[in-house]
Amino acid sequence: MKFNPTDLGFGFDDGASFTVRATDTHPDGKIMIASAFTSYNRTSIYRLARLNNDESIDQSFRAHVSG
Repeated sequence: MKFNPTDLGFGFDDGASFTVRATDTHPDGKIMIASAFTSYNRTSIYRLARLNNDESIDQSFRAHVSG
């Protein structure tokens, strides 16, 4: 995974719109990411996402995060 902690994420399909602060890799290779981001690769997503092995958003995962 190529997270760039200094990337400010200006909407150029470059990952999370805010620095990823926490990650966890699952046995199936999927990765959880968490922080204060509101989008990932221009897709609206709030603070918590699960990514597939190719770094795309796992659309089968739906988090319910209160803010």
